[in-house]
Amino acid sequence: MDNYFIYLLISIVTIASPGPGVLYTITNSINLGFKNSLKGILGITLGMLILSVVASTSVGILFATSAYALLAIKLIGGIYLLYLAIKLLLSRNNSTEPDRALEKNNNGLFVKGVLISALNPKPMIFFVALFPQFISANESYFMQLALLSISFSVLVFIVHSLYSALFSLFQLKGKHLNIVNKISGVVFFIFAVALFYSFATEF
Repeated sequence: MDNYFIYLLISIVTIASPGPGVLYTITNSINLGFKNSLKGILGITLGMLILSVVASTSVGILFATSAYALLAIKLIGGIYLLYLAIKLLLSRNNSTEPDRALEKNNNGLFVKGVLISALNPKPMIFFVALFPQFISANESYFMQLALLSISFSVLVFIVHSLYSALFSLFQLKGKHLNIVNKISGVVFFIFAVALFYSFATEF
């Protein structure tokens, strides 16, 4: 495989860049701590693995090059991010303890993580554009794609775990937690509006 370490470097920079997945991990870490945020991180990781596998097939190329398919993903993704934004903006925690209600229901964190990754059109385009640059014609196509997909997914888990370990140190309570949730809600709302705007301008 050509320039594998360059691929890893590009992947790390891309994964660490602020986006819905990173914001989701940070919010969960502040609300629930490192251990409980891992379910969401695993969901994000699986979502990225699914996207990378799909991107390596003709289906991925179709999605990346079909205007209607991309518009559909943007619309659905925008609606889901808007749902998360409203949920955070309306959340309220008056207790002096971390949000135990969220902690008890954190089985849904995994599914939300998968959806946040899977409904984001940018990774699909990223994979379709990037993978061919690192594929060697002299080696097994399937094995190279498997290595690229698995490597990216492992890096997603590592980078998000590092984010979680850092921000879980700032686990908050009561009104301070409400402030963080409101800020996260506003940022998710901005992400949703960006997708809706992109949808409207291309429709």
